[in-house]
Amino acid sequence: MEVKEQTKKMKEMINGYKLTYLIMSANNIGLFNILENKGKTLTQIAMELHLEEDRIEPILNGLTFHKIISKNKDSYYLEEYNDVLNKNSEYNQLGYIQFAETIIKRYENLENAIKNKETATNSFKELTEKDAESFMQGMNANAINPSKFIAENYDFDNHKILDVAAGAGTYSITVAKKYENVTAKMIDLPEMVKIQNKRIHQEGLKDRLTSETYDYNINFPTGNYDDVFLFAVVHQEPEEQVRKLLDNIYHVLKPNGRLFLTSFFLNEDKISPEYSVQFAIEMLINTEKGKAYTHNEIQDLMKKSQFKEIERVDEIPGPATLYIAKKICDTSELAKCAKSNIEIVKEYKREEAVDVLKNYQYKDKNRILITGAVLGSDSSSVETYEKIVLLIDSKYLVSSPLDTMKFEGNDTERYERAMQLLQDTKMIIAEMSNVSTGQGMELQEAVSLNIPILVIAKEGSKISGLVKGCKNVKDIVYYHKIEDIEHQILQFIKEQEL
Repeated sequence: MEVKEQTKKMKEMINGYKLTYLIMSANNIGLFNILENKGKTLTQIAMELHLEEDRIEPILNGLTFHKIISKNKDSYYLEEYNDVLNKNSEYNQLGYIQFAETIIKRYENLENAIKNKETATNSFKELTEKDAESFMQGMNANAINPSKFIAENYDFDNHKILDVAAGAGTYSITVAKKYENVTAKMIDLPEMVKIQNKRIHQEGLKDRLTSETYDYNINFPTGNYDDVFLFAVVHQEPEEQVRKLLDNIYHVLKPNGRLFLTSFFLNEDKISPEYSVQFAIEMLINTEKGKAYTHNEIQDLMKKSQFKEIERVDEIPGPATLYIAKKICDTSELAKCAKSNIEIVKEYKREEAVDVLKNYQYKDKNRILITGAVLGSDSSSVETYEKIVLLIDSKYLVSSPLDTMKFEGNDTERYERAMQLLQDTKMIIAEMSNVSTGQGMELQEAVSLNIPILVIAKEGSKISGLVKGCKNVKDIVYYHKIEDIEHQILQFIKEQEL
């Protein structure tokens, strides 16, 4: 390339910010909210925006030059970009423009982020409602076309869906509108959940869609799902967290359940495609450890989490790539994924399924389940549960009434959740100071699964003779303060490890 051409190209790249700021400024002053495919004069536009004509005219002419709007004699109007700039269009990208402004401001920190990852701004730490609204508008704009593609090209008839870090909830909402018998649970951070619930109500879907607060790196829902949505999430996390997340998803999927996953993946050369290359740079600003993964990297992570029949779908609209992977269980693997219910193995020969289920045991029981009253809990009960949780080694999965208190599902889902937790429970610590019918049902199921139980209770509590006579109850320990019996709790855990 000759020097003259080099100079021209370089200046074009450097000056690219000017068009970006022109579009953002036009959006911020409300120009796209008043323009339609019918023309308006300069005077009309200036009056509606309460601006002077000589201040708005250069903006209108600049947008016309770039063919973002059109001009016919003395009138300006939307034409080529009417679908994405018209506020009344279902495809409008005005929310995305607003969200892009937030991202552009962060680019001012790129140099510092290159030098020190700790200066990167995590998009979701200390998320305010205003930040969440902006993010939701951008994500909704991005998700409109891909969500329609998924709803139209894949079967979700009578499916139960888990939507992880659901963002604007567009994917679940779109699928639920097409399939009237679909149910879905969205999980996300608190500020996002508030907005998701508003959308669910606005769309008239509150009977089939729910949204609950979860940080998927700390806790994860239980249950059985036909499909799990993981859209535009993996790039926010390092490999070890992505692997943990995929493992958790695999665990809650039914046999033959599907994972739907999107992100902006790099080719193996890491210098293409263009959007993904730029997105990898954006991850330096927005995350401490996140990154843009290559196709091989994400496929390897899915395989390590036991997913099979991994399908890459490039036809989905937008710069993202869609992956679909399945949880496939043949009869030799059934014991790893069965949930003690013959219905979920109906695709296998009945004789084989019954045989496997008769001999079925979880091979990796790694949960310590703390049971206790939920409805009758007061602040001291909550404090007791918290202290027991902190006492237990982090190598165990720990579930407690603290999680149940946050659970917002219906009574059937609450029951299914409780029974599901028992399937991979290694031992139970049962706090029985207060009477709880639900706890009694949990412990009876635990006995049928031959799970060892330690009963603890405040001094003066009355423990039923049925509990005292249960062979699975290894000990009953009374306490004044929970700290008084820490040794007995740890000793019980140690004995079950042997």
